Amino acid sequence: MMSYYQAALSTIIKASVKVLDVINNNPVYNDQTARLVFTAVGAFYAFSKVVPLTKTLLSVVHIPYNISERYGKGTWAVITGGSDGIGKEFAFQLASWGFNIVIIARNQEKLDKVAREIRHKYHDIKVKTIEVNFRDSYEEGFIEKIYGQISDLDISFLVNNVGLYPVKVYARLTIDEVREGVLINMLSHTLMTRAILPKMLSRKQRSAVINVSSFAAELKPPKVHLYSSTKAYIKYLSLGLTQEYPNIDFLAFKPNMISTKLTGYPTPLGIVVSQKDAVSSALGALGKVEESYGYWRHRMTAWGVLILPRYIQALIVEATH
Repeated sequence: MMSYYQAALSTIIKASVKVLDVINNNPVYNDQTARLVFTAVGAFYAFSKVVPLTKTLLSVVHIPYNISERYGKGTWAVITGGSDGIGKEFAFQLASWGFNIVIIARNQEKLDKVAREIRHKYHDIKVKTIEVNFRDSYEEGFIEKIYGQISDLDISFLVNNVGLYPVKVYARLTIDEVREGVLINMLSHTLMTRAILPKMLSRKQRSAVINVSSFAAELKPPKVHLYSSTKAYIKYLSLGLTQEYPNIDFLAFKPNMISTKLTGYPTPLGIVVSQKDAVSSALGALGKVEESYGYWRHRMTAWGVLILPRYIQALIVEATH
């Protein structure tokens, strides 16, 4: 939404410059007219900043749904990249809500370990693991092989979480790193959603899809532009599907820094939040909004950063990374 406001604001400012030029060169107009024009432009600018802040503040107080009742306790949740980080946290929190779990990742040893931990903590929850590397998602039959292992399950929940986080000047990325970033960050989400969507549409109850994007999708940051551009794709894929399938709750989840292995496990403080807080806030946003930065500190940070000029945003991102 911010980009629409900014585009409109830019158009109004350009038009105002032309109007003021006419005012300055036409004695018919007086200073009062000029003041009215400036007042109107200033009011619109203030409005463009206040509306996102108001939405952010209101989102803090919304009451989350009981997701067990909304999507079906005892049904299955599929999580890609579920053996570590926030994918693992999604698996545990969804298990706590009574969902059976399918975790998909590339390391069977890690998958087995997470599965044991979930079964130990939640005795009634069934857990299924699938070992694949989404780097191979371009291969013919790849997604069909995954779907063949889950096609008999009542899948109500999909978390597209798998991803890479390359941080490097673009010219120094290898061709293989670029290929891997695009395949894992984009094609995996796209294919998993397409494979499972028909099954969700056939259900009587609602279903949910969380596409893990990133706050970086809203910026144009140096050194992480491959990552941010792929996450922007995920955001718009999710928003488009929201309009196309209103009976499924899609959420573009756009967190900022989370205390995970990917970010070097920084202590949850300031803009860095815990995996537990990030995931619970995403689950709480389901059905309420189409996109969310998640935890309230990330929502407030996003508002504060996105109102700044682009060059200052770039300096902040550079300092952060």
